Amino acid sequence: MTPMDRACILKPDMRVLRTISHPLLVKIGFFCLVFGAGFFLFYHQASSKYNYISDLPGHLSYWQTLATDPLSVPHPLFHILVGLTSLVSGISLHISAAFVLACLTTSLALIIFFILKDACHGCGYTDVELLFVTFLMMTVSSAFIPGVVSNMYLGQGSPNVWHSATLLTVKPIAFLAVFLLFNRPDEHRGVAHYSATCALIILSILAKPSFIFVFLPSIWLFSALKGLLRLKPFLIFLLILSLTSLLVVGLQYYSVYHEGSVYAEQKATVVFDFLGVWSRYTRSVPVSIVLGIAFPLAVALANPRRVYENDALLLCWLMTLCGIVMGTTLAETGARYHHGNFIWSYRLAQQFVFVYSMAEFLKWDRQSTGRSWYAIIIAALSLHIISGMIYTVRIWSGDFYY
Repeated sequence: MTPMDRACILKPDMRVLRTISHPLLVKIGFFCLVFGAGFFLFYHQASSKYNYISDLPGHLSYWQTLATDPLSVPHPLFHILVGLTSLVSGISLHISAAFVLACLTTSLALIIFFILKDACHGCGYTDVELLFVTFLMMTVSSAFIPGVVSNMYLGQGSPNVWHSATLLTVKPIAFLAVFLLFNRPDEHRGVAHYSATCALIILSILAKPSFIFVFLPSIWLFSALKGLLRLKPFLIFLLILSLTSLLVVGLQYYSVYHEGSVYAEQKATVVFDFLGVWSRYTRSVPVSIVLGIAFPLAVALANPRRVYENDALLLCWLMTLCGIVMGTTLAETGARYHHGNFIWSYRLAQQFVFVYSMAEFLKWDRQSTGRSWYAIIIAALSLHIISGMIYTVRIWSGDFYY
């Protein structure tokens, strides 16, 4: 072998390296990795062969009930997706559930990536950098400080809830609806744009009403603050959305509390109960709230004016506040009291305020180094990331999600 031959062997083929590092291939690889990780987790949660703690097996049992009594499941979207996938493909119900949830997880990652990309347009970030941030937004959790809080999830909530199939069904739909609502100026929104947004929001109610509980009051308050109620098309959109949502949620409420729903319990009702449920899972509700949204809170306090001027982020904060109010004041009587079902809206809003706070912060990143608030924001974000990595390893290995 000549020296020239040895040099050719040792010298890397630059065409191969360029192919491996091609942004499109990196994106495909990233989303395939998200899908594979999701499928692994949800297959283990759905299958009776593993001891992964999750509410997924319970939801899979509802498919049989739904097939015989369609009105018995008031939030049937997830169950319909899984059941139809199983019927069409011929694969088992638990594999269908893993496939559907992996698709939903990948869709959520894709939407978060495009939200970041749209917000940071012109800021100089590469797709690879934004994919890394997307990964962080898919894995961060509430800040966990042993001795200060007793649970990683219960009491603090989480920007990501991997064990809840129905909430994961809501998230991509809800994120897409908010993205559509704010990705273009008011004057460029037409009937088709508003119709698509309205349809997505109504669809989210069929998966779980947690999003509409915080979105509807928040969008009305947001519209009043921003003067959008003077825009006739937007006002019509709000009125149609509100009336349709109230009708659907009203039917769901009747099904759960007055009919033979799978969630129904005799004489169960909704009551005012200040901090009753939430305080069961934490030593201090205010401390848990701060630890649950430390990074978005630091971003907001660092520059409140920028947050107010960022319409999407302002709406996310309004949803978060509505979620906190709902979670601290409402409860169900009976056996479902300890489930804390009115806290789901806050847990959903957590991921919204994280993603849009990150999108806002990325626009500051290369301008704000050296400011005192920058160090606080980075410290809070680091705590969320470290806690999230521990939480992710814990839940993927089959340990308790809480």
